[in-house]
Amino acid sequence: MYWSSEPGLRMDQIANVMSVNRFSEIKRYLHFTNNLSAPNLNYRYWKIRPVLEILHKTFHDCASPTENISIDEMMIPFKGKSHLKQYIQSKPKKWGFKIWVQANSNGYVNCFEPYQASTQDRSKYGPIGDSVLNLCHALHGKNHKLFMDNLFTSLPLIRQLRSLSIWVIGTVRMNRIGQIQTSLVPGKMLQRGSCTMATSKDNITVLRWIDKREVHMISLYAGAEPFDEILRYDKKEKTKIPITRPFCIQEYNKCMGGVNFMDRLISHYPHGFKNKKWYLRIFFQFLNISIVNSWILYIQSQNPPLSLLHFKASIATSLTQLNSTSDRLKKEDDLRIHHVPHPLQFY
Repeated sequence: MYWSSEPGLRMDQIANVMSVNRFSEIKRYLHFTNNLSAPNLNYRYWKIRPVLEILHKTFHDCASPTENISIDEMMIPFKGKSHLKQYIQSKPKKWGFKIWVQANSNGYVNCFEPYQASTQDRSKYGPIGDSVLNLCHALHGKNHKLFMDNLFTSLPLIRQLRSLSIWVIGTVRMNRIGQIQTSLVPGKMLQRGSCTMATSKDNITVLRWIDKREVHMISLYAGAEPFDEILRYDKKEKTKIPITRPFCIQEYNKCMGGVNFMDRLISHYPHGFKNKKWYLRIFFQFLNISIVNSWILYIQSQNPPLSLLHFKASIATSLTQLNSTSDRLKKEDDLRIHHVPHPLQFY
């Protein structure tokens, strides 16, 4: 409707820069690699690979990871035909492409890797553990603190990360910690707000904390102390009551949500359109990530404060004005070249 003949629907800022036929042609023929060339079968996202490689390098070059970082999964919604899409029942958007993402606590995406299932030989860390190690390639020896949920954590992976001077806190599944769980007090014997803790011979701490249900944490540097108090709703009392919270739970809640924060920022002002081409859906998702990453860097600098909405609007305005200016200068150059002045006009 940007090109509508109705005055209330037409947007001159776009319609005067590009025609609707030009926009449709670009959308139809937009490709990022040559389809006639032999694809790299070891990389299933080969149609979008050039863009992903450029962004991966750019994200690393523009900012360094902060002390506290997190790794989580990001879903790119898509219901069309593609053997790459996944179904995750617990997600709000259940169908789409799964991306492993490493982000700062402020939401800035440092590194990412598309999920490709088990295309390679498995190591002792498993395919998900191998992806975590790939995402941490720029963190070796720098004493970063890494936060993950129970999808990623396992004892072999945590030991390997510790050898790289990466210190982990995360939730953990009890079937992944071996005999350490036998040293924990059973959850039925604990009251709400209480915890039990066990430490292995190589200083890996496992903690069980009782909230509405049992919460299991694994940590390389944080334990139960110092405790703090938080308010939780009690069904029997029908009011909020204070309960004790261990230190590793505090750290996890404070620093884990970087990827979810990026998802929330993208959802405020999404940029994209419905399309049956799966690689275009991924392209527009990473276009949104790039804009939000730029805005995060902008607000960290000494520039005047600017909201995300006005930041995106300023980018769009600059691009349309740049196009209009270049077209105008090109027309003026053409007039200078082809215009031959009459001799008498100088007198």
